[in-house]
Parts: sequence; structure tokens; C-alpha cells
Amino acid sequence: MVFLISIPAAADPRGLWRTPEGKSHVKIYVCARNTVCGEIVELKEPLNEDGSAKLDRHNEDQALRGRPIVGIQLVTGMKRKGNGVWSGGHIYNPEDGKTYKSNMRELDSDTLKVKGCVLFLCKSQQWTRIK
Repeated sequence: MVFLISIPAAADPRGLWRTPEGKSHVKIYVCARNTVCGEIVELKEPLNEDGSAKLDRHNEDQALRGRPIVGIQLVTGMKRKGNGVWSGGHIYNPEDGKTYKSNMRELDSDTLKVKGCVLFLCKSQQWTRIK
């Protein structure tokens, strides 16, 4: 007699995620040294009123203020800690031009809780997987 044991698949954040209110879509992928990164691949409102692409105008580095927001690496250096948790990385916020320490936790296969912190003050968002 053979018994089959169901083993849940390891949590995997790779894929396409929608940020709150659908403001952007972020592609999460494996990058350098087996860490997880994420890039903005779509914006709900990608253009300014004059029809030009939205730029990273709030970036603290003036040299980067002319780059389009679509294509920005938003999440960097997340390391898998187990149980659907990734930490030790950073998240960039194009709305204020700042980079924050960050971690992510997969709440279920379609929901990712992303947290950014400065000192002990943190803000989190829930991202939804796009199928």
C-alpha cells in the first residue's frame, strides 16, 4: 500500500503583483545572489497631463530624477527566511524618493504583505497577485 502525502509548495513571491488601488504592477523575480527583487512594469497613470512619461522626480539623487518610473527596481535584496518570509532588503518609494529597509511576507498564494521601515516606524501594504 502506498500513501501519498501532500506537501504544500514553498511560498514563492515570483510573479506579477498589483499594489493597493492598482497604482502599479510590480514584477518580483530572483536576482543577484539568490535574493528577490521587484521592478515596476506598469503604472495605472503612466503619463503626466502633457502626455510625457512620469519620471522619478522625487529621487534624492538628482542624477536619477530624469528616469521613467516604469522600469525602476522597487524591491532589492530580499533574502528568504522561510515560512513565506523574505527580509534584509530594501524598497524604494518613488512618491517620496526615499529607500527603506524592507521585508515581505506571503499571507497566502495571492497576497503579499510588503513592509518598509525607517528606524522603528514602519508602513505596510498588501499586494495582490495578478494571474
